[in-house]
Amino acid sequence: MVKSIPWLFYVTGLVVFLLDHFSKSFVVNNGFRYTTNTGAAFGILQGQTWLLIFIAVVVIAVLVYYSHEYQLALGFLLGGTLGNLLDRVFYGYVIDFIHVPFWPSFNLADSFNVIGVGLLLLDAFARKK
Repeated sequence: MVKSIPWLFYVTGLVVFLLDHFSKSFVVNNGFRYTTNTGAAFGILQGQTWLLIFIAVVVIAVLVYYSHEYQLALGFLLGGTLGNLLDRVFYGYVIDFIHVPFWPSFNLADSFNVIGVGLLLLDAFARKK
Protein backbone atom coordinates (compact mmCIF):
# COMPACT_ATOMS: atom_id res chain seq x y z
CA MET A 1 0.00 0.00 0.00
CA VAL A 2 1.30 3.47 -0.89
CA LYS A 3 1.89 5.44 2.30
CA SER A 4 4.74 7.87 1.72
CA ILE A 5 3.51 10.41 -0.85
CA PRO A 6 1.65 13.13 1.09
CA TRP A 7 0.00 14.82 -1.92
CA LEU A 8 -1.28 11.57 -3.44
CA PHE A 9 -4.42 11.61 -1.27
CA TYR A 10 -5.51 15.05 -2.49
CA VAL A 11 -4.54 14.55 -6.14
CA THR A 12 -6.32 11.18 -6.29
CA GLY A 13 -9.39 12.66 -4.61
CA LEU A 14 -9.47 15.56 -7.06
CA VAL A 15 -9.01 13.35 -10.14
CA VAL A 16 -11.73 10.91 -8.99
CA PHE A 17 -14.08 13.79 -8.17
CA LEU A 18 -13.54 15.40 -11.59
CA LEU A 19 -13.96 12.10 -13.46
CA ASP A 20 -17.21 11.46 -11.62
CA HIS A 21 -18.53 14.99 -12.11
CA PHE A 22 -17.71 15.18 -15.81
CA SER A 23 -19.05 11.69 -16.52
CA LYS A 24 -22.38 12.58 -14.88
CA SER A 25 -22.54 15.91 -16.73
CA PHE A 26 -21.81 14.17 -20.02
CA VAL A 27 -24.52 11.57 -19.48
CA VAL A 28 -27.16 14.11 -18.45
CA ASN A 29 -26.32 16.70 -21.13
CA ASN A 30 -26.18 14.20 -23.99
CA GLY A 31 -29.46 12.43 -23.36
CA PHE A 32 -28.09 9.13 -22.12
CA ARG A 33 -30.22 7.01 -19.82
CA TYR A 34 -29.66 7.59 -16.12
CA THR A 35 -31.52 7.11 -12.87
CA THR A 36 -31.72 9.21 -9.75
CA ASN A 37 -31.21 7.83 -6.28
CA THR A 38 -32.32 9.73 -3.18
CA GLY A 39 -30.88 6.98 -0.99
CA ALA A 40 -27.54 5.35 -0.37
CA ALA A 41 -26.08 2.08 -1.67
CA PHE A 42 -28.70 -0.33 -2.99
CA GLY A 43 -31.35 2.33 -2.40
CA ILE A 44 -31.30 2.18 1.39
CA LEU A 45 -32.26 5.33 3.34
CA GLN A 46 -34.41 6.67 0.49
CA GLY A 47 -35.31 10.31 0.97
CA GLN A 48 -32.87 10.81 3.84
CA THR A 49 -30.86 13.45 1.94
CA TRP A 50 -29.83 15.52 4.97
CA LEU A 51 -28.74 12.45 6.91
CA LEU A 52 -26.69 11.24 3.94
CA ILE A 53 -25.12 14.70 3.53
CA PHE A 54 -24.19 14.68 7.22
CA ILE A 55 -22.70 11.18 6.95
CA ALA A 56 -20.68 12.21 3.87
CA VAL A 57 -19.27 15.26 5.69
CA VAL A 58 -18.25 13.08 8.65
CA VAL A 59 -16.66 10.52 6.31
CA ILE A 60 -14.70 13.28 4.54
CA ALA A 61 -13.45 14.61 7.89
CA VAL A 62 -12.30 11.11 8.90
CA LEU A 63 -10.60 10.59 5.54
CA VAL A 64 -8.72 13.88 5.85
CA TYR A 65 -7.71 13.01 9.42
CA TYR A 66 -6.22 9.70 8.26
CA SER A 67 -4.93 11.06 4.95
CA HIS A 68 -1.31 10.58 6.03
CA GLU A 69 -1.89 6.83 5.69
CA TYR A 70 -3.12 4.87 2.68
CA GLN A 71 -3.19 7.93 0.43
CA LEU A 72 -4.31 6.13 -2.73
CA ALA A 73 -7.14 4.14 -1.15
CA LEU A 74 -8.38 7.07 0.92
CA GLY A 75 -8.03 9.37 -2.10
CA PHE A 76 -10.39 7.11 -4.05
CA LEU A 77 -12.84 7.28 -1.15
CA LEU A 78 -12.47 11.07 -0.87
CA GLY A 79 -13.21 11.66 -4.55
CA GLY A 80 -16.11 9.23 -4.59
CA THR A 81 -17.66 10.69 -1.47
CA LEU A 82 -17.26 14.25 -2.76
CA GLY A 83 -18.78 13.31 -6.11
CA ASN A 84 -21.95 11.90 -4.61
CA LEU A 85 -22.08 14.66 -1.99
CA LEU A 86 -22.08 17.30 -4.75
CA ASP A 87 -25.10 15.60 -6.35
CA ARG A 88 -26.98 15.43 -3.07
CA VAL A 89 -26.32 19.08 -2.20
CA PHE A 90 -27.23 20.51 -5.62
CA TYR A 91 -29.91 18.07 -6.86
CA GLY A 92 -31.18 16.22 -3.79
CA TYR A 93 -30.29 12.90 -5.41
CA VAL A 94 -27.33 11.03 -6.90
CA ILE A 95 -27.10 10.47 -10.66
CA ASP A 96 -26.49 6.80 -11.52
CA PHE A 97 -25.84 5.83 -15.12
CA ILE A 98 -23.96 2.54 -15.20
CA HIS A 99 -26.51 -0.21 -15.72
CA VAL A 100 -25.55 -3.86 -15.27
CA PRO A 101 -28.13 -6.67 -15.37
CA PHE A 102 -29.10 -8.00 -11.93
CA TRP A 103 -27.40 -5.09 -10.12
CA PRO A 104 -28.63 -1.65 -9.06
CA SER A 105 -27.46 1.28 -11.21
CA PHE A 106 -24.34 3.07 -10.03
CA ASN A 107 -21.81 5.71 -11.07
CA LEU A 108 -18.05 6.30 -11.14
CA ALA A 109 -18.03 7.66 -7.58
CA ASP A 110 -19.53 4.40 -6.35
CA SER A 111 -16.97 2.43 -8.37
CA PHE A 112 -14.05 4.36 -6.92
CA ASN A 113 -15.45 3.94 -3.40
CA VAL A 114 -15.48 0.17 -3.95
CA ILE A 115 -11.90 0.30 -5.28
CA GLY A 116 -10.79 2.32 -2.23
CA VAL A 117 -12.36 -0.12 0.20
CA GLY A 118 -10.90 -3.02 -1.79
CA LEU A 119 -7.40 -1.54 -1.51
CA LEU A 120 -7.82 -1.13 2.25
CA LEU A 121 -8.98 -4.75 2.56
CA LEU A 122 -6.03 -5.99 0.46
CA ASP A 123 -3.67 -4.11 2.75
CA ALA A 124 -5.34 -5.54 5.85
CA PHE A 125 -5.05 -9.10 4.49
CA ALA A 126 -1.42 -8.53 3.47
CA ARG A 127 -0.57 -7.36 7.00
CA LYS A 128 -2.01 -10.54 8.52
CA LYS A 129 0.33 -12.76 6.50
